[in-house]
Amino acid sequence: CITKVGNLLYYIGSDNGWHHKLLFKLDVRSNIYRYLLLFIENNYVHIFCVKTNLLNPIVSSIEHMYWNEKNFHRSTVASYLPGKYPSSYQVQIDQLNNIHIIYKVLYKNNHQLYYSKFKFLNKKWTPGEIITNIKEDHSHPYALIDKKEQLHLVWCTIEENNFTLKYRKKINILSQKSKWSNTQTISNKNANHLSPIIVQQGSLLKVLSRQNHHISEIVSQ
Repeated sequence: CITKVGNLLYYIGSDNGWHHKLLFKLDVRSNIYRYLLLFIENNYVHIFCVKTNLLNPIVSSIEHMYWNEKNFHRSTVASYLPGKYPSSYQVQIDQLNNIHIIYKVLYKNNHQLYYSKFKFLNKKWTPGEIITNIKEDHSHPYALIDKKEQLHLVWCTIEENNFTLKYRKKINILSQKSKWSNTQTISNKNANHLSPIIVQQGSLLKVLSRQNHHISEIVSQ
């Protein structure tokens, strides 16, 4: 959590109660920090957040902080234009501790989804790449790495004033030659699905989304 004076505190709860330590002090007078996210994987603790400078609010950056028992590191995943309404991002970690992130960027006149990867061996982020159709407006991404190390992505695209569900996957993400599949539309036209999530249940993938006042389910083998 971040306190009102900008202290980034890290808490651990156990049978003996809660213990915390100060990681460092953030400049909350100059910046807004949003969407704190915490991951723990193979003795590494990862913290993400979106930072926006108050003097230049049209630009934001995704910050990545991580450490083990020995070293503490800070890096910037990307600096980008978030648009009028800043949104969160999707983070997944594979078996080799590589981190995959999806985030929304205002590109020209539309919002696009970008993808970037943290290569654990060299501790560097790859440049962001657009993975959506630049002629359309996109939002509400949700990502999942399945048991076969495939990265699945579902999101919303605005078509004729309705939200349509789109889907792509990245096969064998552990390989350097991993590529994205073609984009598929997985909802009916004018169905107006919103805020999708994707889960794996056995051999099935399920996409759950809000459709008016109902929860809709789309299933794939």
